[in-house]
Amino acid sequence: MAKIQVELNIKNNDSAQTLSTKGILKNNAITFIDNHNQRHSVRWDNEKVYYQRTGENALEFVFEMNRIHPGYYHILTQVIVLNVKTRYILQTNKMIEVIYDIEQDNEVINTSHLKLSYIIIEEDLHDSIE
Repeated sequence: MAKIQVELNIKNNDSAQTLSTKGILKNNAITFIDNHNQRHSVRWDNEKVYYQRTGENALEFVFEMNRIHPGYYHILTQVIVLNVKTRYILQTNKMIEVIYDIEQDNEVINTSHLKLSYIIIEEDLHDSIE
């Protein structure tokens, strides 16, 4: 486990969001809280990136190159299901970048670019000793 500094940028057709905050990195997963007290979780394996945000406007996305997965928006008491089509994924040692389309009824309604980068501030040695 490590304490990290997180930079999250999300741009889509009609808006751009930038967030800089502290978070936790553990076992290929990053967790942090944004300015609206919503919890973000990004985890990854060799082929997929999973992005989840909990709070007032929750969402769940799975990104996998050239694949379409259902994406879930939780707004108040409703769940909106849309298709998430991943166009580009880049995972490096300190960054994840994804370009994806949001589709409804087989029509692209938005294209987004998510970029998450981080630097390690402090490593927890207790967690790395087996």
